[in-house]
Amino acid sequence: MFKFIGKLLLLVAFAGVILWGVSIYQSKTVLQEDVIRLHIIANSDSEEDQSEKLKVRDGVLAYIQEEIRKLPSSEEAEVYIRNKLEEIETVANQILEENGSGHIAKVKLALEEFGKRVYDTFSLPSGVYKALQIEIGEAEGKNWWCVVFPGLCIPTTESEFQDVAASAGFQDTVIETISNDNNYKIRFFVLDLWGKVENFFFKR
Repeated sequence: MFKFIGKLLLLVAFAGVILWGVSIYQSKTVLQEDVIRLHIIANSDSEEDQSEKLKVRDGVLAYIQEEIRKLPSSEEAEVYIRNKLEEIETVANQILEENGSGHIAKVKLALEEFGKRVYDTFSLPSGVYKALQIEIGEAEGKNWWCVVFPGLCIPTTESEFQDVAASAGFQDTVIETISNDNNYKIRFFVLDLWGKVENFFFKR
């Protein structure tokens, strides 16, 4: 009898681990399919080139962020960005030209590996994400990152972050997991570890 109960408890525990693993995988899928990141790389680390990077950031966000915030899904946001790539590149280069820069910006939407990133009110685990990439000149300077969909490039309060994430279709568990004020630290750790493994194989 005791042996049977022990086996039953072991089976229940194993089933619980499997379900937890499935839930983790679903969170990973949501983040990687429903998040589009913005990655801007400056020409160099000089003060002038870093200032250029921020001006390009401000101009591009002013151009696309309002419309993207109206879109209900990452699929529609991706279509919008793909259709606007040439225009976004034009905007970036106009800003560079207006500021007397001799650099050229190149824009594309591609899969890219990211390490763990901590923002004001949320964090994203390591992994491969879709990213709107803007490379300026030689693209050898410090980077600037944010999340263009959901529209989180502009700093938000905790409640604003939750509202934006929920409007993009994120489940409560996912929102709680990536919130900086969360009770899912082990869950986030596993997601980040999984992402690091994914990045390792993505490089090769």
